[in-house]
Amino acid sequence: RSFGENKYNVARKAAMYMQGMQDEQVLANGKHFPGHGDTATDSHTSLPIVTSSRDHLDLVELYPYKRMFDEGLVSVMVGHLDVPSLELRQNYPSSLSFNVVTNLLQRDLEFEGLIFTDAMNMKGVSGFKGTDDVNLDAFLAGNDILLFVENIPLAVEKIRNAYKNNIVSEERLALSVKKILHYKFKAGLNAYKPIEISNLYNDINPSENDALQYQLYENAITVLKNENQILPIKKIENNRIAYVKLGDDNNSSFVSTLKKYADVTEVSDISIDSLNVKLKGFDTVIIGYHKSDNVWRNNDFSSKELIWLQEIARNNNVILDVFAKPYSLLPITNFDDIEGLIVSYQNNDVAQEVSAELVFGAIEAKGKLPVSINDSFQVNEGLSTIKMNRLGFTTPENV
Repeated sequence: RSFGENKYNVARKAAMYMQGMQDEQVLANGKHFPGHGDTATDSHTSLPIVTSSRDHLDLVELYPYKRMFDEGLVSVMVGHLDVPSLELRQNYPSSLSFNVVTNLLQRDLEFEGLIFTDAMNMKGVSGFKGTDDVNLDAFLAGNDILLFVENIPLAVEKIRNAYKNNIVSEERLALSVKKILHYKFKAGLNAYKPIEISNLYNDINPSENDALQYQLYENAITVLKNENQILPIKKIENNRIAYVKLGDDNNSSFVSTLKKYADVTEVSDISIDSLNVKLKGFDTVIIGYHKSDNVWRNNDFSSKELIWLQEIARNNNVILDVFAKPYSLLPITNFDDIEGLIVSYQNNDVAQEVSAELVFGAIEAKGKLPVSINDSFQVNEGLSTIKMNRLGFTTPENV
């Protein structure tokens, strides 16, 4: 959902992603205009405020949109945001703002593609004026397609009556209708053919996709600390290694892959004191922090997990591997006692397998951090590690 905090990095990756989609006749969409990143609340539940000045918006938030417009982006989704620098009416959603949708997006930025609202049943807009007028206001603002309208017959009636009463002009209606028809034609819907569903799963999931996903994670997983060259783990035959799980999601692929390389013991206990007693017999402790990839779930360490992490790290040589968004590291105020720190970003099977390979040096670390973590780590930080010669999971004599 986000490529990071650096506008050039975001713009470059967004443009590549967009181009890949549109090359396959999938109409890409840039969202949430004019920029939802720097907000403290979720527009599903309230109206977030974007306090940035117009100059700042031009320099940062709007930069990736401009880049994608130049590359041929076909559609944009306008978010439900309160942006005082763009809309003078207090607490007025950007999705309903003529200043945002028409003046800024279409006139100033010269965007001629399809314009979608974000879902009209979200509290960021549905709680603003109720359902009676909000959909008409969204159309009058300049949107072409209204998503998740709560009461479709009422919305149609409101827009029809506005057209009859010359509130919606023939020119305004024709603009959206012609754009919609144009992109339907561009997508080939004028000559629609049902998809052949035999062997469909294999057709859209070729083996090349798996290889690409592995390659992406090999280049993305990021090492942020490597004190005393704890990574990759060396001298496996003399290194007593424990694994401790934090988080509430699956860890089976990570653990099973770790055990392909060395004798790794899973250690757990209901008490942190008892756990540390069990860990005294080990040289290295790998802590895996496993959280669901569901984007709506909170990835943050719980207060209990932070205490356990602190106590384990204070008493042991620790490699912390975070299978969650990098912002989950924000509550950690002191990384001094953590010798090795890996950000693996997601908790799927591929991320777990590739990260375990990195821990034991089957691959080298290449990734760079896409965001800053307080003052501890800055965007684009990332350490390199060496690749060990462990053919067949054996350790050469000189390791």
